[in-house]
Amino acid sequence: MNRRDFVRAASIGCLSSVFGGALAWGRSRDVGRRLNVLLVMMDQHNHAIMGCAGNSVVKTPNLDRLAREGVRFSNAVCATPYCSPTRAALVTGRWPHSTGIVVNCKPQAPALKGDKNTTEGMLSAAGYATEHIGKWHLGTKSDLQCYKKSLSIHDRMAARRDMLKRRHFKAAPPQAGEKFIEKAGVYATEWNYRAWEQYHAAQGGKGQDLMAIGRQAAPAEMEFWGGLADDAVAWLKSNRNRNFMLTYSAGPPHALWMAPDPWYGMYDPAEAPVPKTLTDPMPQAYVKSGPAQKGKHLGEKGFREMIRCYYAQVTMIDAYIGRLLDALDESGLSENTLVIYLSDHGDMQGSHGGMLGKSLGAFYEEIVRVPMIMRLPGVIEAGKVVNAHANSVDLLPTIMDYLQMPIPDAVQGRSLRPIIEGRRRDEVGYGFSERPGGRMVRSADMKYCVYFGGGGRREELFDLAGDSSETTNLADDPKYAKQKANLHKVLTRHLKETGDSPT
Repeated sequence: MNRRDFVRAASIGCLSSVFGGALAWGRSRDVGRRLNVLLVMMDQHNHAIMGCAGNSVVKTPNLDRLAREGVRFSNAVCATPYCSPTRAALVTGRWPHSTGIVVNCKPQAPALKGDKNTTEGMLSAAGYATEHIGKWHLGTKSDLQCYKKSLSIHDRMAARRDMLKRRHFKAAPPQAGEKFIEKAGVYATEWNYRAWEQYHAAQGGKGQDLMAIGRQAAPAEMEFWGGLADDAVAWLKSNRNRNFMLTYSAGPPHALWMAPDPWYGMYDPAEAPVPKTLTDPMPQAYVKSGPAQKGKHLGEKGFREMIRCYYAQVTMIDAYIGRLLDALDESGLSENTLVIYLSDHGDMQGSHGGMLGKSLGAFYEEIVRVPMIMRLPGVIEAGKVVNAHANSVDLLPTIMDYLQMPIPDAVQGRSLRPIIEGRRRDEVGYGFSERPGGRMVRSADMKYCVYFGGGGRREELFDLAGDSSETTNLADDPKYAKQKANLHKVLTRHLKETGDSPT
């Protein structure tokens, strides 16, 4: 124990003797029962679009603050580039093939039913107040005992819409060069309006409205996710005298690609950082994919507007995260609350020939790498960057480790605490994709992917050190046969250890 830790422990010991142990949350055996957890998520947040990740364009002061005050994982990867399977992995610590949730939850797809071995379920059973505000995407949230009394996102959406209706909100007229997409409440540029029309014509008017891109008609004070952030702040303050785990799960940056002013006006599409591979030939394996079909209507001009809106959404949610961090400070809870920020997966941003969104049966860096930041003052070293691999399945065991609570035997992830403290280093990371039966292993320098479906076995091998944009598939290059064989061996061992048998 160094001098600072000794002084801190002695101080806490003295205070505990006076206040009956109420402040004894430090490194004692009782630490787990006295820490709170605040989990914050964005949906589809590309790992590179944060100031703390080296992006000089995007404004993310609150995420940058978390990174300064905690640890940032520079090589975090998601379990799979699909919403529901990764979200299930986050709350169970198990891979998609183990949870049975391998595609996004819909009426015909499996959903998360019980909470016995979920993070929130275990904490609720231990007396914690638990709440999840925002996007769930794992079926009916009230099926979980820990959320029996929780409002669903659909209930909250209905309440917000009713509020807007009662206030007689009416969209202001469009600005010069804008056209109104009434269904989405979006003012689109003429170029993006044409792209929206073309996409809908190609889809026969069916499916989700994933091409509405532009300025949100509703003013900032009526923005839906900001309203949910206010709900989260109110819940946090009302439970400040209890141990709690609160999740604030924001839908953006995600279609609909829209943001209100002032965030929309913060960015100029002419200066939007488009990817180097935007105009590259699209890899043949993905030309029929959903991201390819959407992206082909945009062109560089349309993607610049989309990226402008994406950055605006990130900055908007960052402001809402600031409200939560301020609430912790004002309630005196920052020092004993483990704060975690991450995303379920990334976003293509127009890369690899102009692909839009995610839900791609591939493992490109744009969708498989995710932001991950953790803060716990006095326990997690401030300003640290960890380059070792981390994964969505590692979240549950990490939380339980810091709270000093048992980790269920069924958990397949591993606590990141030893990595944060320099006691372990994970050299590889893994990924899962049910469509088309893909699996990935990623080292610091190389990435190996194998796909078992879609017309036969297919492999990809990318040199991440020399080809960071992943433009050249080296799987059939004899000069890289040894690297491929080694990574194949590592992946095969991982599949065996986790009981995974892709076909």
